[in-house]
Amino acid sequence: MAALTAILSALVKVVRRELRTLLSVTLNNFFLVAAFLSYGSLQGGRPPFAAAPFFFLLALFLLFPASGDPLDKIPQTTLSLWPLTAGQRAALRMATFILSPVAAMGLLIVITLRTWSAVLLAAGMICIRGMAFVGLRTKKRWPRLYPPRLVPALPTAFGRLFSLNLRQLLCLMDFYLTVVISILGCCYRFLSLHPDPAAFPILAILVSLASSTYSQSPFGMESRGSLMLYRVLPLRGWQVLLAKDAVYMTLVCVLTLPLNLAAGVTFSLAALAIGRYPSLTKWTPQRRWRFASGDIRFGFAQIFLASAAAFSASQGDLWVIGAAVLGYVASLMVGGWYWDRGSF
Repeated sequence: MAALTAILSALVKVVRRELRTLLSVTLNNFFLVAAFLSYGSLQGGRPPFAAAPFFFLLALFLLFPASGDPLDKIPQTTLSLWPLTAGQRAALRMATFILSPVAAMGLLIVITLRTWSAVLLAAGMICIRGMAFVGLRTKKRWPRLYPPRLVPALPTAFGRLFSLNLRQLLCLMDFYLTVVISILGCCYRFLSLHPDPAAFPILAILVSLASSTYSQSPFGMESRGSLMLYRVLPLRGWQVLLAKDAVYMTLVCVLTLPLNLAAGVTFSLAALAIGRYPSLTKWTPQRRWRFASGDIRFGFAQIFLASAAAFSASQGDLWVIGAAVLGYVASLMVGGWYWDRGSF
């Protein structure tokens, strides 16, 4: 029993650490938009219903990384060496299921509300945990189906760097949130009987904004040691930065094409220009299968300035698109010069 207690106390620390990493969403641009809408609704004396869809999407995507089994953090070789009986191993599995944040939240909802809707909500959360478990087992059995491994290695040094950056983006929850918002926007446009054309630029801005935090920390998934490998590549600084930016630009262009391409391109150019400074002067580490975390000051600048520019471009103001292009090119050249100096 003493061994089982020691293992469970260690697993509790692991779960607590995982929950702290999930709080990085508070510095994500999409969360900042939801918080701003909630604050505006409360200031107007109304319930914050306007932000409910944003918080729902964030909660839905946070449930997947929170659904992992704490025992998966322990290597199988170490797990097999533990001197535990079959009964103790079964008790350990049951305890780790209860320690899962999703299972604990589901049980708390059922006990607190005591309604059939609460039971259905808890069952849905347990299903999400089951999907996460199946996904992990699928990754172990068929590693080629792991999303980052589906990206082929492109020719040339620039192409290989682009492939690497795309694989990194596929490991962030921002990518999947962006895809879901784009799909919902396309469903509204093509399946609704009378879609409002004025909504398309707004939807394109939301799609671009969902993954814009990535532009503040494109090197966040690199270690300090791996950053030195960029120095041996036959690429100038502006080319390295362009390979990073091209991943976000390609994602936005593809997903906003059915909605409003001008708004999506303008937003992405402005967001990249604004995020250039923190991307080179601050190294914000990012964890896989979490939302990207950024700087709240530059996050609000991207939300308001880039959104305003994107909306003006969607209304036919071509000079705004030109200003966004010039701003991006200037930030790319200055950032490349800063990189070549070895300051990063």
